[in-house]
Amino acid sequence: MSKLELQPGLRTHMARVRLWWRGLLRSFGYAWQGIRWTVRTQRNAQIHVLALLAVIGAGFLFGVSAGEWLALILAMALVLALELLNTAIEAVVDLAMPQRHPLAKRAKDAAAGAVLIAALGAAAVGLIVFGPKMWAWLP
Repeated sequence: MSKLELQPGLRTHMARVRLWWRGLLRSFGYAWQGIRWTVRTQRNAQIHVLALLAVIGAGFLFGVSAGEWLALILAMALVLALELLNTAIEAVVDLAMPQRHPLAKRAKDAAAGAVLIAALGAAAVGLIVFGPKMWAWLP
């Protein structure tokens, strides 16, 4: 007899652990579906992803430091996260209020404003990190 047969409580615990991991992996899958859908369908998300790729390329080109990478990664993550949140808010507002309504407009505008503020902050981080490096490259 195996130890699992002698300890039915352990078998139940292991089954719960497997279900927990399966649920966790499923939730990551749903998150990736949301990211893919947003990038595929939202023009501003596509622009942010292109900017992200350009920043990563520039980071390698200019050899940014670990601290600079940290600032860049945090700025990029904030912009993309807020873009996803903006998309979610717009979808929920459209579902709840298919016709035009002043409060629906306010909600959408505020969510878009949050993305704009993050993007402007990310641009400032980019200027602080890359500005001196680009200036040094000029003849």
